[in-house]
Amino acid sequence: MSSRPGIARGVLPRRQETAEGFINYGGDITQAFSGDYTSNMLARSTGSAFIPLFERFGLEARPVATREEIEDVLDEGGLVWMKATVDFLPWANVTWVTPDGKELPGVLGNDHAVVVIGYNDAGPVIRDVLGPTNTNWERPTEYDVAWETFLPVFEAQGSDGVGVLQAEGGAGPARIIQPGYSSKPANEIQPSEAKPICCYTLSGK
Repeated sequence: MSSRPGIARGVLPRRQETAEGFINYGGDITQAFSGDYTSNMLARSTGSAFIPLFERFGLEARPVATREEIEDVLDEGGLVWMKATVDFLPWANVTWVTPDGKELPGVLGNDHAVVVIGYNDAGPVIRDVLGPTNTNWERPTEYDVAWETFLPVFEAQGSDGVGVLQAEGGAGPARIIQPGYSSKPANEIQPSEAKPICCYTLSGK
């Protein structure tokens, strides 16, 4: 793994449609960000390329690839950065091919990243800084997603998550609270009975 985050320069992502599906050719997104996100809809990175960035800010970061690992990080008082689709909407599968031939799963046009800040039995709580855009003017910055919607999207992106925690000696223990919302969630969970949600911030507040 690279010792520092960066940009895979000189390799512009390009798409090819084949009989087997879509293929994106680009830089090694396990090491760096590939493409210019302001002009190329294929531009992206992966969690492994972000781990050195979190570490440079003095945080502990580790890969997470299952629901259990996501819950473990949250129970430890951390957050989970993860690849998703915008609004957890349906997707077209794509295979990303790096210059050395490495093949990585992903989604074609609505590649996105969000932060998991809490969970309960019904599903995780998402923090999405994208906010309202011309694809969804009602998009809140915090919303709930059912596990049955969340997990297939996570798997389509290669189960690409990063658990981010305070380094040893940092934040205090996790706590359980009931989150409040300033606007109606895009994918609201309506359990049959009230359930506590584990909800965390790196500062412990």
